[in-house]
Amino acid sequence: MLRLYRLEMQKHLPHISFWVMMSLYTLLTPLFIWRMTTLGGRGSRLLDTFFQFPDIWETSVYFGSFFNFFLGFIVIGRITNEFSYRTVRQQIMDGMSRFEAIGTKVLFIVTLAIWATILLFGTTLVLGFLRTPEMAEVQIWDKSINILYFFLHALGYMFLAMLVSFLVKRSALAYLLFFFTWIGELILTTRFAELANWLPYHAFDNLIFKIYQDFTDFAGIELSTNFNWWLPVMYVVIFILGAYFLFRRSDL
Repeated sequence: MLRLYRLEMQKHLPHISFWVMMSLYTLLTPLFIWRMTTLGGRGSRLLDTFFQFPDIWETSVYFGSFFNFFLGFIVIGRITNEFSYRTVRQQIMDGMSRFEAIGTKVLFIVTLAIWATILLFGTTLVLGFLRTPEMAEVQIWDKSINILYFFLHALGYMFLAMLVSFLVKRSALAYLLFFFTWIGELILTTRFAELANWLPYHAFDNLIFKIYQDFTDFAGIELSTNFNWWLPVMYVVIFILGAYFLFRRSDL
Protein backbone atom coordinates (compact mmCIF):
# COMPACT_ATOMS: atom_id res chain seq x y z
CA MET A 1 0.00 0.00 0.00
CA LEU A 2 2.92 2.33 0.71
CA ARG A 3 4.14 1.76 -2.85
CA LEU A 4 0.72 2.66 -4.23
CA TYR A 5 0.60 5.75 -2.05
CA ARG A 6 3.97 6.90 -3.38
CA LEU A 7 2.77 6.35 -6.94
CA GLU A 8 -0.33 8.41 -6.24
CA MET A 9 1.59 11.31 -4.71
CA GLN A 10 4.09 11.26 -7.58
CA LYS A 11 1.20 12.11 -9.90
CA HIS A 12 0.26 15.22 -7.93
CA LEU A 13 3.40 16.68 -6.40
CA PRO A 14 5.13 17.67 -9.68
CA HIS A 15 2.15 19.76 -10.82
CA ILE A 16 2.34 23.50 -10.20
CA SER A 17 -1.46 23.78 -10.21
CA PHE A 18 -1.65 21.41 -7.23
CA TRP A 19 0.85 23.48 -5.26
CA VAL A 20 -0.90 26.72 -6.18
CA MET A 21 -4.25 25.41 -4.93
CA MET A 22 -2.75 23.98 -1.75
CA SER A 23 -0.82 27.20 -1.12
CA LEU A 24 -4.00 29.24 -1.50
CA TYR A 25 -5.80 26.97 0.94
CA THR A 26 -2.91 27.10 3.42
CA LEU A 27 -2.77 30.90 3.31
CA LEU A 28 -6.46 31.76 3.09
CA THR A 29 -7.77 29.48 5.84
CA PRO A 30 -5.79 30.93 8.79
CA LEU A 31 -6.04 34.43 7.32
CA PHE A 32 -9.83 34.21 7.17
CA ILE A 33 -10.10 32.87 10.72
CA TRP A 34 -7.79 35.61 11.98
CA ARG A 35 -9.84 38.23 10.09
CA MET A 36 -12.98 37.03 11.84
CA THR A 37 -11.38 38.00 15.16
CA THR A 38 -11.11 41.63 14.05
CA LEU A 39 -14.62 42.21 12.72
CA GLY A 40 -16.54 45.20 13.92
CA GLY A 41 -14.24 48.05 13.00
CA ARG A 42 -10.72 49.25 13.66
CA GLY A 43 -9.44 48.26 17.06
CA SER A 44 -12.64 46.48 18.07
CA ARG A 45 -13.41 42.80 18.55
CA LEU A 46 -16.52 40.74 17.79
CA LEU A 47 -17.67 38.51 20.62
CA ASP A 48 -14.23 38.06 22.20
CA THR A 49 -15.11 34.95 24.16
CA PHE A 50 -15.71 33.00 20.96
CA PHE A 51 -12.05 33.50 20.04
CA GLN A 52 -10.59 32.57 23.42
CA PHE A 53 -9.88 29.17 24.90
CA PRO A 54 -11.75 26.89 25.04
CA ASP A 55 -14.51 28.27 22.75
CA ILE A 56 -12.05 29.03 19.97
CA TRP A 57 -11.90 25.31 19.14
CA GLU A 58 -15.53 25.51 18.04
CA THR A 59 -15.15 28.90 16.36
CA SER A 60 -12.09 28.05 14.27
CA VAL A 61 -13.61 24.74 13.19
CA TYR A 62 -16.77 26.53 12.07
CA PHE A 63 -14.98 29.18 10.01
CA GLY A 64 -12.32 26.75 8.77
CA SER A 65 -15.02 24.43 7.45
CA PHE A 66 -16.00 27.09 4.90
CA PHE A 67 -12.87 26.13 2.95
CA ASN A 68 -13.64 22.42 2.75
CA PHE A 69 -15.46 23.22 -0.48
CA PHE A 70 -12.07 24.39 -1.73
CA LEU A 71 -10.58 21.02 -0.81
CA GLY A 72 -13.38 19.37 -2.74
CA PHE A 73 -12.48 21.43 -5.80
CA ILE A 74 -8.85 20.31 -5.46
CA VAL A 75 -9.95 16.67 -5.42
CA ILE A 76 -12.18 17.16 -8.45
CA GLY A 77 -9.39 18.86 -10.36
CA ARG A 78 -6.88 16.10 -9.65
CA ILE A 79 -9.17 13.13 -10.34
CA THR A 80 -10.81 14.49 -13.49
CA ASN A 81 -7.36 15.45 -14.76
CA GLU A 82 -6.41 11.78 -14.59
CA PHE A 83 -9.43 10.84 -16.69
CA SER A 84 -8.68 13.58 -19.22
CA TYR A 85 -5.08 12.41 -19.67
CA ARG A 86 -5.99 8.72 -19.28
CA THR A 87 -3.57 8.29 -16.40
CA VAL A 88 -5.94 5.92 -14.62
CA ARG A 89 -6.34 3.83 -17.75
CA GLN A 90 -2.58 3.47 -18.06
CA GLN A 91 -2.30 2.38 -14.44
CA ILE A 92 -4.91 -0.32 -14.97
CA MET A 93 -3.12 -1.49 -18.11
CA ASP A 94 0.11 -1.65 -16.11
CA GLY A 95 -1.44 -4.08 -13.66
CA MET A 96 -3.04 -2.00 -10.94
CA SER A 97 -6.46 -3.28 -9.92
CA ARG A 98 -9.43 -0.93 -9.77
CA PHE A 99 -9.71 -1.57 -6.05
CA GLU A 100 -6.10 -0.42 -5.61
CA ALA A 101 -6.73 2.62 -7.82
CA ILE A 102 -9.64 3.68 -5.60
CA GLY A 103 -7.52 2.96 -2.54
CA THR A 104 -4.85 5.40 -3.71
CA LYS A 105 -7.48 8.12 -4.10
CA VAL A 106 -8.73 7.43 -0.58
CA LEU A 107 -5.18 7.77 0.78
CA PHE A 108 -4.70 11.00 -1.15
CA ILE A 109 -7.89 12.47 0.30
CA VAL A 110 -6.99 11.36 3.82
CA THR A 111 -3.60 13.07 3.37
CA LEU A 112 -5.30 16.35 2.41
CA ALA A 113 -7.68 16.05 5.38
CA ILE A 114 -4.77 15.45 7.76
CA TRP A 115 -2.95 18.51 6.44
CA ALA A 116 -6.08 20.65 6.71
CA THR A 117 -6.61 19.45 10.29
CA ILE A 118 -2.99 20.13 11.29
CA LEU A 119 -3.24 23.61 9.77
CA LEU A 120 -6.44 24.35 11.67
CA PHE A 121 -5.02 22.92 14.88
CA GLY A 122 -1.97 25.19 14.65
CA THR A 123 -4.06 28.23 13.74
CA THR A 124 -6.37 27.62 16.69
CA LEU A 125 -3.51 27.29 19.15
CA VAL A 126 -1.79 30.47 17.97
CA LEU A 127 -4.95 32.58 17.97
CA GLY A 128 -6.10 31.08 21.23
CA PHE A 129 -2.87 31.94 23.02
CA LEU A 130 -2.93 35.45 21.54
CA ARG A 131 -6.57 36.16 22.40
CA THR A 132 -7.01 34.49 25.81
CA PRO A 133 -6.16 37.01 28.57
CA GLU A 134 -6.03 34.69 31.60
CA MET A 135 -4.46 31.44 30.46
CA ALA A 136 -4.14 30.05 33.98
CA GLU A 137 -7.89 30.19 34.49
CA VAL A 138 -9.03 28.27 31.39
CA GLN A 139 -9.03 24.67 30.21
CA ILE A 140 -7.10 24.94 26.96
CA TRP A 141 -7.99 21.49 25.63
CA ASP A 142 -11.65 21.59 26.57
CA LYS A 143 -13.72 21.38 23.33
CA SER A 144 -10.63 20.40 21.30
CA ILE A 145 -12.63 17.33 20.19
CA ASN A 146 -14.06 19.66 17.55
CA ILE A 147 -10.81 19.27 15.60
CA LEU A 148 -11.75 15.64 14.97
CA TYR A 149 -15.19 16.75 13.80
CA PHE A 150 -13.48 19.07 11.34
CA PHE A 151 -11.40 16.15 10.06
CA LEU A 152 -14.55 14.12 9.41
CA HIS A 153 -16.22 17.16 7.84
CA ALA A 154 -13.29 17.61 5.43
CA LEU A 155 -13.33 13.90 4.56
CA GLY A 156 -17.04 14.05 3.81
CA TYR A 157 -16.79 16.96 1.40
CA MET A 158 -13.78 15.48 -0.40
CA PHE A 159 -15.22 11.98 -0.72
CA LEU A 160 -18.39 13.47 -2.15
CA ALA A 161 -16.19 15.35 -4.62
CA MET A 162 -14.49 12.04 -5.47
CA LEU A 163 -17.85 10.40 -6.12
CA VAL A 164 -18.91 13.27 -8.39
CA SER A 165 -15.60 13.05 -10.26
CA PHE A 166 -16.02 9.35 -10.99
CA LEU A 167 -19.61 9.96 -12.02
CA VAL A 168 -19.03 12.60 -14.71
CA LYS A 169 -15.23 12.44 -15.32
CA ARG A 170 -15.13 15.99 -16.70
CA SER A 171 -13.82 18.82 -14.58
CA ALA A 172 -16.31 21.52 -15.58
CA LEU A 173 -19.32 19.24 -15.13
CA ALA A 174 -17.93 17.88 -11.86
CA TYR A 175 -17.41 21.37 -10.43
CA LEU A 176 -20.96 22.34 -11.38
CA LEU A 177 -22.50 19.15 -10.06
CA PHE A 178 -20.58 19.40 -6.78
CA PHE A 179 -21.78 22.95 -6.29
CA PHE A 180 -25.35 22.42 -7.41
CA THR A 181 -25.82 19.36 -5.20
CA TRP A 182 -25.27 21.77 -2.32
CA ILE A 183 -27.72 24.28 -3.82
CA GLY A 184 -30.21 21.50 -4.51
CA GLU A 185 -30.01 20.28 -0.93
CA LEU A 186 -30.68 23.80 0.35
CA ILE A 187 -33.74 24.09 -1.88
CA LEU A 188 -34.95 20.64 -0.87
CA THR A 189 -34.68 21.40 2.83
CA THR A 190 -36.74 24.56 2.45
CA ARG A 191 -39.57 22.41 1.11
CA PHE A 192 -39.04 19.42 3.41
CA ALA A 193 -37.45 20.69 6.60
CA GLU A 194 -37.81 17.34 8.34
CA LEU A 195 -35.30 15.83 5.89
CA ALA A 196 -32.59 18.41 6.50
CA ASN A 197 -30.57 16.62 9.18
CA TRP A 198 -30.49 13.40 7.16
CA LEU A 199 -29.06 14.82 3.93
CA PRO A 200 -25.29 14.68 3.25
CA TYR A 201 -24.23 18.32 3.51
CA HIS A 202 -26.41 18.91 6.56
CA ALA A 203 -25.13 15.73 8.18
CA PHE A 204 -21.54 16.92 7.85
CA ASP A 205 -22.33 20.52 8.75
CA ASN A 206 -24.09 19.44 11.93
CA LEU A 207 -20.72 18.18 13.16
CA ILE A 208 -19.46 21.76 13.39
CA PHE A 209 -22.78 23.56 13.82
CA LYS A 210 -22.47 24.11 17.56
CA ILE A 211 -20.67 27.46 17.26
CA TYR A 212 -23.29 28.72 14.80
CA GLN A 213 -25.95 27.79 17.31
CA ASP A 214 -23.98 29.71 19.95
CA PHE A 215 -23.92 32.79 17.71
CA THR A 216 -27.66 32.59 17.10
CA ASP A 217 -28.31 32.08 20.80
CA PHE A 218 -26.24 35.19 21.46
CA ALA A 219 -28.42 37.06 18.96
CA GLY A 220 -31.60 35.74 20.57
CA ILE A 221 -32.47 33.36 17.71
CA GLU A 222 -33.67 29.87 18.56
CA LEU A 223 -32.05 27.18 16.44
CA SER A 224 -32.03 23.42 16.87
CA THR A 225 -29.54 20.97 15.37
CA ASN A 226 -29.32 17.20 15.27
CA PHE A 227 -25.75 16.25 16.15
CA ASN A 228 -24.51 12.72 15.55
CA TRP A 229 -21.27 11.26 14.26
CA TRP A 230 -22.48 7.97 12.77
CA LEU A 231 -24.46 9.53 9.92
CA PRO A 232 -21.43 11.40 8.45
CA VAL A 233 -19.35 8.22 8.80
CA MET A 234 -22.06 6.28 6.97
CA TYR A 235 -22.05 8.85 4.15
CA VAL A 236 -18.25 8.62 3.87
CA VAL A 237 -18.52 4.85 3.42
CA ILE A 238 -21.35 5.26 0.89
CA PHE A 239 -19.34 7.79 -1.15
CA ILE A 240 -16.29 5.52 -1.26
CA LEU A 241 -18.32 2.45 -2.22
CA GLY A 242 -20.28 4.48 -4.76
CA ALA A 243 -17.08 5.71 -6.42
CA TYR A 244 -15.73 2.16 -6.50
CA PHE A 245 -18.97 0.86 -8.03
CA LEU A 246 -18.89 3.54 -10.74
CA PHE A 247 -15.21 2.92 -11.41
CA ARG A 248 -15.69 -0.86 -11.77
CA ARG A 249 -18.41 -0.32 -14.38
CA SER A 250 -16.79 2.58 -16.21
CA ASP A 251 -15.21 2.37 -19.63
CA LEU A 252 -11.70 3.77 -19.34
